Formats: sequence, C-alpha cells, structure tokens
Amino acid sequence: MGKGSGEAVKSKSPAEFFADNQNIAGFDNAGKSLYTTIRELVENSLDAAESIGALPHISLTIEEFTEEEFNEHRGMDNRDVVDAGLFKASGGKKSTSKATKALPKPAVAEEGSADDPQEPSAAAGATAADLDPKEKKAKNDKKGRSKGDSHSLYYRVKCKDNGVGMPHDKIPDMLGVVLSSSKYGVRQARGKYGMGAKMALIWSKKSTGLPIQVVSGCSSDVKDPPNFLTKCVLDIDIYKNRPSVHEHVKLPNPEGWRGTEMTVCVSGNWQTYKSRVLQYLQQLAIITPYAELELEYHSHANPKKDLTAVYRRRSEQMPPLAYEVKHHPGSVNNLLVQQLIHRTKCKDLVGFLMKDLSSIDRPLSERIIAELGEGFHPKMQPSALTVKMVSRLTQMLRDVKRFKPPDGACLSPAGEYNLRQVKEGVNVYRFANRIPLLFEAGSDVVTRVAMKRINWSSYKVDHKRDKIGVFVSTVSTKIPFKGTSKEYIGDDTEEIKKAVKHALQQCCQQLRTHLLRRNALREQKERKKVLTKYIPDVSRAVFGLLTAMQKRARDGEEDKGGGAGGASKRARGATAKTQIMASLDSKEVTEKTLAAGLSAAVNQHDAEAAKEESVAAGRGTHSRQV
Repeated sequence: MGKGSGEAVKSKSPAEFFADNQNIAGFDNAGKSLYTTIRELVENSLDAAESIGALPHISLTIEEFTEEEFNEHRGMDNRDVVDAGLFKASGGKKSTSKATKALPKPAVAEEGSADDPQEPSAAAGATAADLDPKEKKAKNDKKGRSKGDSHSLYYRVKCKDNGVGMPHDKIPDMLGVVLSSSKYGVRQARGKYGMGAKMALIWSKKSTGLPIQVVSGCSSDVKDPPNFLTKCVLDIDIYKNRPSVHEHVKLPNPEGWRGTEMTVCVSGNWQTYKSRVLQYLQQLAIITPYAELELEYHSHANPKKDLTAVYRRRSEQMPPLAYEVKHHPGSVNNLLVQQLIHRTKCKDLVGFLMKDLSSIDRPLSERIIAELGEGFHPKMQPSALTVKMVSRLTQMLRDVKRFKPPDGACLSPAGEYNLRQVKEGVNVYRFANRIPLLFEAGSDVVTRVAMKRINWSSYKVDHKRDKIGVFVSTVSTKIPFKGTSKEYIGDDTEEIKKAVKHALQQCCQQLRTHLLRRNALREQKERKKVLTKYIPDVSRAVFGLLTAMQKRARDGEEDKGGGAGGASKRARGATAKTQIMASLDSKEVTEKTLAAGLSAAVNQHDAEAAKEESVAAGRGTHSRQV
C-alpha cells in the first residue's frame, strides 16, 4: 500500500469552506473585514428599498469598543495578568500588545492619527531616561495598543433601512445558509452569490462568537405597513451550513415601520479603513443620488474619534427596476442546457426552445430542430434528450447566427451622476451594477483603458495637469468580477475592454468639441477685453487729431497740390473736412461719442463671431447625429 493510501476523503459545507477561505469573499484581515461587512449590509439595504420603489434611507451606526469594554458588554470578566511570563516572546522580548490586551485599561487611538489625544507636554518632551518606571510602562502600553493587534478593538455595526423587509418564516434560511439567494438568475443585481450578510455572520462568529440580531417588518407595498415585526437572533452551524436560531419571535408594530435593522458585532480596525468607508459612501452617493445615507461612528474609549456624516438625497427620480430575463441561446453550455431541461415545464422541444431561451420564436425553433437532424422532433419531450443530443443542441445554438442580440431593456443604468471636482491628472471612478469599486484599481479594465489606451493629447487634454474625472458605470446581468469579493473587472474581457474604450473615446470627442468651443470663446472674450481696455486711449487720440485738424482749418492752412487730380482730391477732402468740422462744432463728435462708437463696433464684432461659432457648433452636432 502506498504512503497516502490510508488518507480519508473529507468534504466541507459551503459555510465551512468560506469560513476557512474568507479572503476570497473580501474578508482578508480584520480591517478589511469590517469594511466588507459595512458594504454588504448597505448594499443589501439598497436592494431591499429599490425592490419596492422606495427612495432608500439607510442609517449606519458603528460603535467601537476596547476588548475590556467588549468583554463587559458580553458578560465576561476582565482579569489582571497573573503569569507575566506567558506574555513574553520566546526570544525574551516582551510582546506588549498581547500583555496589554489583558489589562483592564481603556484603549487609545492609533499613533499618528489626527484623532489621537495629545501627550502631556512634560512627558512629550522627556527622554526615556527622564521617565519613572510607571511612566515608561504607561508609554510602552500605549505603543503596544496603538501599533498592533487589530483584534484588540471590536465594533457593533447596525444598519437600518426602509426596504421591503424580510418574511418572518424565511429569515433563518435567508441569513443562515451560505449560497442561498433570491438574486440568482439572469438579472442585474448588486449581489449574486448569496454570501454578503452570511459572510458578515461568519466573521462575527469567528471574531467575537456572537450571533447577529435582525428586526424586520415585511411588506411589499409601500402604502401597506406591516402588522407585526420579527426579531430573530441567529448564527450559522458552520459544519451543516444551516441556521442556528437563538430567538425568533413576533413583536407588535404600533408605528407601522417597514424595513430591516441588522446588528452584527465583529472585530476590526476602523482607523486603517476609515478613509475607505467614507470613500465608499461618497461614491455610493454619486451613483445613487436618490438615496439618503447616514453614518454615525462612536468610540466609547475616545469620544474625539466620534464622527457623523450625512449624504443627502439629491434626486427623487429612481432608475427603473431591472428585471429577470431568459438565457440567450448564444451563451449557453452543456450544463446550463441540462439544468434548463430539468427545470422546464414545457412538454415538447419546440416549446422548450421558445419559452426557456430568449430571442427564439416558433418558426426559428422549428428550423433549428429540423437542422438538428435524425433523432430530434418538435413534439419530443425535452427530458428524452440524451447527453449526446444535449451536446448537439448546445453546439447548434452556439453556431446559429439568426438570434437577435440580448435586449438591454432589462438593465437599469445609473442615470445622472453627481460629479464632483477632482484633483489634477486622470482620476478613475469605477462602478459595477451601482457598486463602487475601490480596490485593485491597477488591474481593473477601466483603469487600464483610461491610462494606457486613450491618447488624451489628441483630444486637447493635458492628462498630467488638467483635472480629469473618468466615471464608468458597468451594468450587466453578469459582471465578470475577478473573485467573489467584487473588487475589480479583469482586463482580459475583450467585449468590456472594447466597450469601455469606445465609450471613453465618444466622451473624449464631445469633450474635445467642448474644449475647442470654450477656448474659442475664451479667446474671443480676451480679445474683447483688450479692445475695450484701449477704447478710452484710442478715442482720446482720435479726438485730439480731429481737434488739431479743426484748428489748422480755422487758421486758413490749405493743402497744396498740382494738376487736375490733385484739385479733385482737395475738393473731396475739403468736403470731408467740412463735415467733420461741422460735427465737432455741433458737439455731435466728442471724445465720449467716439468711445461709444468704438464700443458698439467691438460689441457688433463679438456678436458676429458668436453667431458664426453657434452655426459651426450646430453643423458639428448635426454631423455627429447623422
């Protein structure tokens, strides 16, 4: 027998697998896990509100506890260190972070943060030798707590929404079974895997041992308030992938509240991921301007870290709700066709192709079946197809070119953005099914296209000095995220790469036209400004010249010239002089009237230039529409 012949084959439940491999779901470390927990809860709340057409109102509350405070909160005693040797590293060095975790002292903010309380001036200016042993120990304890173990801080995260709520009987399975979801199918959705809230529950179980608490009032009609509320306290049986329910009761609902309030206690690191959470909420406010988002952060140990942020609703208009569609025949595979055959309610093959796939009508269905050849018949039952017949059918569906493209009407684009000022250079903002993507930017298709495949200079844009905001929102029934954590879209998806490049080029072309027009208007205004600036000097000089001419005429000075031609010129000049002299004598021509005339000429030239620019812009718009 071989060396490994005695090894037993083991299997894991989905919950156990993701508990062991939480990084693939965005729970890489304590800080990232806190961020991902917040994101998953907020996105579930947005989905719940949008599903019934309610303008989302989401309140997010985060409370920070030290380990000592958290132990008191869950009824555990804080004990002093008895055997200090247990907290010394094997090399003889003290592991201050572990030792201080056991000490019942309040934690302080991380070193170097803007929210840190300042050290007393005497201690801050003293050297290590100047401090007495108690002061040294206090300073070392602070360093140990501030630098290190992200598990030394705990957070109670509460997310409340005004969405559809959760049905009383389904709450345990909705939250306590990994990979169960109402979002499976061909439909645009923020979540796809049925993992978001479940992973938060698993992380809570791993890091704090506490279950989650849900209070929900369920009603699919915004005008019909729920008759009762449901309170459910549960966690997950990791090995069976089943909910472990601690409490599941109905409560009165005198205020008629509808929605869900979910509370979860997790270990985390707010100081490291604070900026990411705020960035996420800011970008969420951009992509969902119809939502109102509130964040309240409270630290029991250090009130200076408290934070409140509110992102007001800026639009009452919600995009249309995305709806589920059937699979397009050109995208099927053997396994999918077998699944559709297993689930179909159609009694014949022709009906199966028509009703379980999109873009196929009866004549086309009959033509496909006829092309399949011997063994296939329009009236045969789909369940009668063998494995080879399924493969033949799948190949045929992929090869046929008569199918209409997928209908984009099922999707729900983001609509208008609320774009804000950005810093110099190219600033890329990525969204996928209205989810802000904050991580792995360098690997994302949008960033790569914007940075490497767009020649900004050809569009009159200085990509290093100008402030350029690139906002790309991708909506689809299936976003090809790299990994289940939904952090970026790979650069290897040719269709998306081409679509992003084409969209940016179209926007850049419009931007180029706008910049040319803006620059022309700017030059025109500058020219008018310069001309207007010198009008007083020019009018004064012209009036002085005319006054001098008038004086010479009165002194009897005449131009001299010979021949008939000269006489004729002198006659015309005399007539002009006479008219000018008369205008000067009557005060019709003054320095003020000359200035007014020059101003009118400048304004007329400016109006004609603007008219020509408008006509040129109209021709450009017409040519683009054609």
